[in-house]
Amino acid sequence: ELLPGVEPLQVFLWLAMEPPANVDRDNVAKEKCRLLRAVRTLKMDDCFLGQFGPNEWTVKGKTHREPGYLEDSTVPQGSKCPTYAVVVLHVDNDRWRGVPFLLRAGKGLDERMSEVRITFKPKAGSALVAGQPNQLVLRIQPDEAIYLKTMNKKPGWRKDQAVP
Repeated sequence: ELLPGVEPLQVFLWLAMEPPANVDRDNVAKEKCRLLRAVRTLKMDDCFLGQFGPNEWTVKGKTHREPGYLEDSTVPQGSKCPTYAVVVLHVDNDRWRGVPFLLRAGKGLDERMSEVRITFKPKAGSALVAGQPNQLVLRIQPDEAIYLKTMNKKPGWRKDQAVP
């Protein structure tokens, strides 16, 4: 488990499952299983695995150092155990076909965070506003929050004046 306390697969299941007939254990489990059966089998092309290494940085003249995974005395020498993973899930059902779900988790990262980030597809009118697509973000930890990140165009004729 790369995310202590929050299982990315459970977040995916709650987000993508169809509404259950009733909100009880059996019906929720039934919809989660139906969703899992619709997920394509993962291939290595759908995965990225990594391992954190040592890091060093300087703040106000003071150098800070963090050891890498292999420098931990409890880790077997030459271990290939991943400490970071990204997988792309593809769901073959009417609601989610063509929508990739990226599940990302890791240890030894710069920040401790768990969130679901839904990136909206660009539409024909999106060409009027340059920049990144809109996103709905569900922050799980730390500082629980839900927010909508949108790109807006500043008034005027220039297309390159988009701001988040």
